[in-house]
Amino acid sequence: MSNHPTAFNARNKTPREIVEHLVMPKEFSKIAGYHNLVLVGPRGIGKTTILKSLTPSGLYFMSKRGDFCNILKEIDLNYIPIYIPAETLWKGNANIIKMSDGGEGFKEIILNGLFVDHCLHELISSFEDSRNIAKKFSDKDAPYWAVRVDEDQEVEISRKCSKFWKLKQVETSFLGVKLALIDRANSFRSKINSFEQLNDHSRIVSDHLDVLLMFRGFFDIVDNVLGEVKKWSINFDEMEIAPKRVLYKLYENLRSFDHRVVLKFSLFPFVDFYDIEAKLSSGSSPVEGQDFIAVNLTSKFANPEYDFSRELVALQCAKRKVDFDDFVLYLNSSQAINKRTRDYKKTRFEKNFEKIFDNAIKDNEDKSFIEYMSDQGVDDVGSIRELTGAKRAQQVRKIAPIVEIRSYYLSEKVRQEGVIRRRSVKGYGYYHGFDQIISLAESNPRAINFYINELLDSFLSGESSSTAQNRVISRNVDRFRALVATQAVPTSGHNRKVRNPLDVVDCLGASISLGLFDKKFRPEPALSFIFKDIDVVTKDILGIAINAGALVVDQRREGKHLLFEITDCRARVSHRIAPFYPLPLITGQSKVINNIPDGNETRKRQPDLLNWGALDD
Repeated sequence: MSNHPTAFNARNKTPREIVEHLVMPKEFSKIAGYHNLVLVGPRGIGKTTILKSLTPSGLYFMSKRGDFCNILKEIDLNYIPIYIPAETLWKGNANIIKMSDGGEGFKEIILNGLFVDHCLHELISSFEDSRNIAKKFSDKDAPYWAVRVDEDQEVEISRKCSKFWKLKQVETSFLGVKLALIDRANSFRSKINSFEQLNDHSRIVSDHLDVLLMFRGFFDIVDNVLGEVKKWSINFDEMEIAPKRVLYKLYENLRSFDHRVVLKFSLFPFVDFYDIEAKLSSGSSPVEGQDFIAVNLTSKFANPEYDFSRELVALQCAKRKVDFDDFVLYLNSSQAINKRTRDYKKTRFEKNFEKIFDNAIKDNEDKSFIEYMSDQGVDDVGSIRELTGAKRAQQVRKIAPIVEIRSYYLSEKVRQEGVIRRRSVKGYGYYHGFDQIISLAESNPRAINFYINELLDSFLSGESSSTAQNRVISRNVDRFRALVATQAVPTSGHNRKVRNPLDVVDCLGASISLGLFDKKFRPEPALSFIFKDIDVVTKDILGIAINAGALVVDQRREGKHLLFEITDCRARVSHRIAPFYPLPLITGQSKVINNIPDGNETRKRQPDLLNWGALDD
């Protein structure tokens, strides 16, 4: 394992630490602007990194970076950012409410109470951050997001908040208010844990507060004490863990909340808090592009761009004092790269079509491919050279990725008639090379850090490029599969007996792989899915897989960045686990999925982590 930190998790980093190593995504200006926003993406894609960089501390340290100064000047930052991080601490033991007579509705009230106090605590913390950062500027140079608050004003704001938020006693400092909120949350939990008092609902319901009204009251208090009207941005991070009723209400308020305030949420792609059909019929749902803008950080379904990923790699190289071009050359020098079917040029490669077809024809293993090419009037590599224009595009460029991966993974000797055998797991050479490694990371900053830091260790130690990439690819595929396997699946109601999300993804990946490596060569095999008539249980599992990043959804058709319904969605297996099956790093055609197979038969024919199994017709 690398001696350098690879599991970059912004949740455990300060804004200063984040900004020091930040690569600004191209969408940053849109995200930071003064407007309602929904920031969409799976785990590890960088949502928390961005929102933490938009805190007063984050903005201050960004302003100290020369490469960010001009960008910040062009963004409307005339607001005070309030950062509400994702934490599960506020939930406490709320699940015990199921044991009471209050039911799920009562449980939602409990969760709301805990969540409100968590938000109010973070509201004060962010305002403190703004006050502290203001001390670093002179009066004339202080930006809007750095607010000057003297001691008397802190006392007055704390007093008024104590009364409005119904704290036990009147506090005279921001610290006192925060400690009182923690104390109330602890008392709240004590009530929940008191079995003999559970049926006395009034003890808990009386503590119920509305989070947006509490926010509005705070803004009124600050305006009154400071003598001027302030503008605010409330930035909720990973709101999928919030109580569903609270999240629904916050989402609805994207239409209209307070003229002084914009709301920003980071969410997983698939959300299940919203009854889209019911709300559409009432006509009250917020409209993307009208009430809010949405920014999707998820890797593109097709033709992804990797400029951001390359910048991250260059940053890691600079931190390790490694020449970027030398590192790229190291990855591209792997002796395992698919029989030199690629011509490398700096950070990109071009497919050597003649070599790809030459390998497939000369090996004489894939007889169905040779028959297919013969039907197209191509009997040898020389005939390929003669093809031009539309014919070359159709008969060479379009099918080359399929020919290449079949040629690589089909064994050199077929011992049994009608059986195709794949190479051993050591045959990751198809995925070797700088561009391929970047593609495998699927634009996920955390995945890029894992890959690059470990490969930089290998580069600096003088390890063989082929050996290093085989090991690192295998390790990172297994690491991501383990993450997908640990995603929680609801077990209540109709989901009492469900399959693991990894099992479902494996069945999808294996079914695609089976068609790709079938005895019969298919120039356009299915490499993605369209879900039709999927049952409720499977929808939930697919949603979890999408949110984990194991499945990537094509959102070009819907034109919406949040998924309320998976039916009719087109999806593919993430490149991050493509080597396990194996699959090419392209989109391909789609196949309709009405149900996910049991998987027992598929697993028998699916390659395991040690060896590729036999694939029958």
